[in-house]
Amino acid sequence: MADRSLSLNREIPLLILQFLKDQGFSETVHELEQSTSAFLDFSYLAQLVIDGKLNDAESYLSAFTRLLDDQSISEKVLWNIKKQKFLEALDEHDQAKAIGILRNDLTFGQDEEEVKELKNLVELRNFRDCPNFANFDKKSTREDLVMELGSLILNDTLLQSKAHFPAMEDNRLMRLALQGYKWENNYPTQTRAQPTLGSGPPMAHTTAQVQPVWVDPSSSQIRAIVPVAGSGYMLGPPISYQGTVSENCNLLEIFYPSAGHHQESSSSSHNVPFLRPFTAYPGQPSSSSGYSSLLSLPSTLARSLKIVQMPCSMDFHPIQQTKLLVGTNKGRLLILDVNTKVVLFWKNFIMESERWDSLATLTRVLWNKEGNLFGVSSTNRLVRIYSYTDQSQPQELIKLEAHSGWVNDISFVELNNILFLVTCGDDKLVKIWGARTGLLFHTYSGFEAPICSISATLKYTIFALYQQLIVVSINGNLELCEYPFRNKEPKRQKVNLRICDGLCRAVSCTADNTRFFASWLNIKGGRGEILEMTENFNESKASFEGINDPTGYIPFEIIGNQFMAVGDEFSVKLYDINYNDIMINNPQQANKRREIQPLQTLKFDGKFNAAPRIKSNKDGSLIAVTTANNGIFIFASFEGLKKYNMLPESIS
Repeated sequence: MADRSLSLNREIPLLILQFLKDQGFSETVHELEQSTSAFLDFSYLAQLVIDGKLNDAESYLSAFTRLLDDQSISEKVLWNIKKQKFLEALDEHDQAKAIGILRNDLTFGQDEEEVKELKNLVELRNFRDCPNFANFDKKSTREDLVMELGSLILNDTLLQSKAHFPAMEDNRLMRLALQGYKWENNYPTQTRAQPTLGSGPPMAHTTAQVQPVWVDPSSSQIRAIVPVAGSGYMLGPPISYQGTVSENCNLLEIFYPSAGHHQESSSSSHNVPFLRPFTAYPGQPSSSSGYSSLLSLPSTLARSLKIVQMPCSMDFHPIQQTKLLVGTNKGRLLILDVNTKVVLFWKNFIMESERWDSLATLTRVLWNKEGNLFGVSSTNRLVRIYSYTDQSQPQELIKLEAHSGWVNDISFVELNNILFLVTCGDDKLVKIWGARTGLLFHTYSGFEAPICSISATLKYTIFALYQQLIVVSINGNLELCEYPFRNKEPKRQKVNLRICDGLCRAVSCTADNTRFFASWLNIKGGRGEILEMTENFNESKASFEGINDPTGYIPFEIIGNQFMAVGDEFSVKLYDINYNDIMINNPQQANKRREIQPLQTLKFDGKFNAAPRIKSNKDGSLIAVTTANNGIFIFASFEGLKKYNMLPESIS
């Protein structure tokens, strides 16, 4: 992604802003925003206007408008604020202040007729005698001003980019500082390349070799971690190491210094191998071992779970990222700890007849972003919402008779601090419910066929008031439904889109809502494919090759804004979705649709079913994959193995 290639020196104010915000220094944050012009916090600007702090709002916004090449836009943006100051001065009967604003700031406006009208207001004893201002109200006009400012900012590319904070890891500045400290200790006196915002410390060009190893916590035996074709990484044979194992972690590496490498430790006068914490980073070049570029890929089998019934839907808890919510084909709901393999909760969904031989298939299970609620949809028209805490078992809050027939998909949406649940079904309807009240807020109708998939994603605006629903029907139609939530009932604005020679099957997006991926049935080619689409879905940017599904119903999952896993041909195919970084040295491909090949394919000798379902945890260190024998495999990256203290598993 573009953010990953930005210079760290250029973007250091953003890192500092993130750090100060995390530490709660809000006043300092906004002072730095204004002095550096690095980020325009529109929510802060809007609050200044709503609170009537118009001088502060003008000063804050002018720090960004001065950067514009077209100063007419700058004048128009600031003129609206000055006009509001003028009207509020008249409302407070401060004639002198109003005249001063008029003379100094509003003499030359965007519209001469409007300037003349403002001048006439000063002559009136009560400016509300003018029909255009008869219903003047500070609160409503301030709200209107916020909307006007937002529209003006959205229409300018530079201001719009300033109002968008790039996606970064939490505590990124602290992480960089710690990584730098580790780098200084592990690679002293070596020349370093320029770091970037999205990367860790780069590996210096050296002939030194690194071998990743696993330390058995019970015996301190050291075993090599070796790549296995189609199966990620497995434990290799024990390694002879002359030294003590004192590190407080299991995932380490043996560093073999080159002849020119000098350790600063007094005991390392010879170039002997030594153990150290695992320090490789995604994207580093590897000197000889060939594993570095795949370290952040969750391709190492860490757990094998038996579910008994076939898992149909899975979702990892957003906070406690080893807890997995599972719904099966025979109506069983489970919460598992994939690390300990403990079943924390289970329940059967029974049809209205209450007969155990008529269990409903659970079509979708889903946590909300705080992890204190989860929703369950089923084939018996019902949707249930449960509350969840660590201290007690899940409690059913709401049971909705959501649709006639199957409920095919659900999605949580939070707007204006109100949590909604969006549902869709075989009755060709999409409905919006209050997630905590069960009240029906809105129904979208008029779709041509049953709805099989919905994806609720933020459509980027600086207001953060607009939510975009991506609706996919079983006939392959894809529709975008936009609706504003401004304390009003949802308003539908539907756009019908159809890709030539293709039928859409499902849509997913990255966690930052900036990139969109869809599975399609290519009618001409007679096969399924996965494409990255533009925001309006009117063309594709990349295709992911090596997929041979004939239907287009291809399970796929975006992993940590970095990778994509696809269930196809009794295997899991892993792709790097940051193909711009991969192909940056090939300018001939700049304006062409990329064709991306898989990084790795996990096969495990027929253990998977034909199209295994896949789910990633929030940080992308674990993925859950369904198996042919009604089980679940948990794959981990090296960071996942280290974080959750897992051992790679072997499958007989």
